[in-house]
Amino acid sequence: MVGGNSMGALIGAQFAKGDSPDEILENTLALTRKGERPTLPLVSLVGGRRFARSLENMFEGLTFEDLWTPFFTVACDLTQATTEVLDSGPLHFAVRASNSPAGIFPPTLKQGHLLVDGAILNNVPVDAMRDRVGSGQVIAVDVNPREDLVVDASLERFGPLDVLTRLFSRRTEKLPTLPEILVRAGIVGGIAHRDQTKAMADLLIEPPVGRFPLIGYGQAHTIAQVGQDAARARLS
Repeated sequence: MVGGNSMGALIGAQFAKGDSPDEILENTLALTRKGERPTLPLVSLVGGRRFARSLENMFEGLTFEDLWTPFFTVACDLTQATTEVLDSGPLHFAVRASNSPAGIFPPTLKQGHLLVDGAILNNVPVDAMRDRVGSGQVIAVDVNPREDLVVDASLERFGPLDVLTRLFSRRTEKLPTLPEILVRAGIVGGIAHRDQTKAMADLLIEPPVGRFPLIGYGQAHTIAQVGQDAARARLS
């Protein structure tokens, strides 16, 4: 059985339907390259339609029930302030719900409830996995550093001009952008409580990815290698 949240949902769903590691990496990169169109920021910064269509094409009408490997993902139910475990119905719908950071993508609607990225409440859904496998072995992977978005200690404030100046300069210290701040804000709740859930795992893998940008798709191949090395080290 495989379970995941946010990017873990996207990766896990592809694995569960039988894609190879190389296929998963390339398909995920292709998905991120398509980008999104900004929208009137009443509900979210981007419309999310391209992402939704790309997921529909990726999973080709598959449902959870079609998978050879049992799979689940989690989302945050903003309506009820609870974690929603998704394990039935269309695969693309569940993956989209788990990959909709609040404020960046519009919420996914399910029976009148608003579903967003599950990392708000549960970043590493070990508890949901434990409920399903009982005393079976659980391997957890956590890729979210506890400390991130560190800025120059000499700064007392920063605004749009500061971000743009650093963005196009040769200085290594970049300032966080609005999407990065929103993504980080959307996972800190899950990070704060993850020690409790990770204790339920039999083996924990924490790849050292803190040096990479929060939205570092351009370095995906390097990040994948770091993750592979970390997994081999823990499993050896």
